[in-house]
Amino acid sequence: MKPVVNTISPNVVHTGGCTLIELAGANFRLPVEAEDVFPVPKPRASVRVRFGDVDAEEVAVADDGLVYVNAPEHDPGTVDLTVENLDGAPARATTGAQPFALADGMTLEVTVGDAPTQTVVFPSAAFAAIGAATAAEVAAIVSGAVRGVLARAADGRTTIDTDARGSAATILFGGTALAALGLPSELQRGDDDVREPIPGETTIVPSAVTFARPDLGQKSTLVRVFEAFVLKLRRQVIENVHVATHVEYDEDTGDGYNISMIASFPALAIVALEFPDNVEETHANQLEIEDTTGTGFIEKAPPSVVDCVMTIVGICETPIELINLEAIVIRVFKKNPKLRVLRDEAHPERGFVEYDMGKSMTEPVRVSRDGAQAVPLVAWSCQAFIKQISIEDLPLENEGPAPAGTPAGMAHESTVGIGSKNEELVHDVGTMKSS
Repeated sequence: MKPVVNTISPNVVHTGGCTLIELAGANFRLPVEAEDVFPVPKPRASVRVRFGDVDAEEVAVADDGLVYVNAPEHDPGTVDLTVENLDGAPARATTGAQPFALADGMTLEVTVGDAPTQTVVFPSAAFAAIGAATAAEVAAIVSGAVRGVLARAADGRTTIDTDARGSAATILFGGTALAALGLPSELQRGDDDVREPIPGETTIVPSAVTFARPDLGQKSTLVRVFEAFVLKLRRQVIENVHVATHVEYDEDTGDGYNISMIASFPALAIVALEFPDNVEETHANQLEIEDTTGTGFIEKAPPSVVDCVMTIVGICETPIELINLEAIVIRVFKKNPKLRVLRDEAHPERGFVEYDMGKSMTEPVRVSRDGAQAVPLVAWSCQAFIKQISIEDLPLENEGPAPAGTPAGMAHESTVGIGSKNEELVHDVGTMKSS
């Protein structure tokens, strides 16, 4: 039966690929049950998914109404989605090249599987010139006279396929026209390992999936987490918090002075912002899927999780201010070991994610004001970190509306069923793991 695709989630994905997409619908062909051998062989493909003209390499059929597929790498743009049910190759034979030197009354004997042999008679009346018969004329006669086969003409040759597919399918030819047509006399057998689309079981969903680059102007989780951290410093320590992208403003480069052009003191400056990979993240690289063959898996990219590492510099005009500022910053980290951020600002009912945060001491950073190093400024610095922030949800350019059936609040570009194992989703009724 022809596959039916009802929902595609997500339907806007990153151009880099490796986004797990869920296709919900009906009539997806199930894999054949695994053989009772060890090791258990990988099930033969039963469904092919194509994005535009690019085939997906990872497809897993959970049941006849649910398919998981990893989107391939693709250029930006909106493409059609093609879903094909697959089966083994039929028993197949192809003639030589036309024209065929047939004669009136020549016969072709065809034995399909265990069925009785069927005989095709070629009358001269069925051809424009029987001595120079065309592939199309032969295909039309064979298709009309032989049950259990499909004959078609292409490139001046006639190809005859059995309706049955796989290694159990066979076809054998004989008769007086065998040599003239150039058909083989040996038994032809189908192939289970060669996967081909089943005729009539292909569905094309036009303009179904959009590949897009990240939109740098929108807020990602990483941006929202960092904003929440800066807001916490401004709320609990001092309003005068600055974020600097470099450390030099005077002419003497490399001396470590002038981390930022700060108009007033005391102040906090956040510098040397980095996002190293989180080495503690060991999330599995497979999604487990139960289907008719037992427990299967689909490979997926591990979640991209980073730490946010930065240097916080306290800058004051007197040692008293500096000591107090240092104490307040230390207190912030002691009283706030976790940073609480809404999982989805558009859907606050989805709760919060809590991120571990902390600090470690660094060498003091020297500072001055307006390049005048004689001006008495004192400074203190520490390294701060926020742990395990997912960068999977980077907003994409030109996001369209969510596909029908997409759960409220689900990002278009996401990894279905994947989360950072150390993140916690906080609800009013308690705390639960997000993965």
